[in-house]
Amino acid sequence: MYPNLQRRVFAGSLYQKNFDDTITADLIWSVGSVMFVFLYIMIHLGSLFLAVVAMLMILLSFPVTQFIYTAIIRISFNADLNQLTLFIIMGIAADNFFVFSDAWK
Repeated sequence: MYPNLQRRVFAGSLYQKNFDDTITADLIWSVGSVMFVFLYIMIHLGSLFLAVVAMLMILLSFPVTQFIYTAIIRISFNADLNQLTLFIIMGIAADNFFVFSDAWK
């Protein structure tokens, strides 16, 4: 009767499931990003040890940041979306590692 009529349904549980699926897919991409950055650092620096140290530096920044966020600043809310900052932190930390290693050489 109305060919251009579109129906839209909103349900909180469906919205949450869709959001969780999106976050899970993005977290899978983040694991791939960690592997790519690790391999790139290892190839660029030519050292497995420096690549492992760089990745430990990057990944151990999360518990330290979480401690500051919850214990010192006392913010108890932590959304799943906050964990996707891995992409930004990896880019900044890998760049810093390259700058320091080039300055050392």
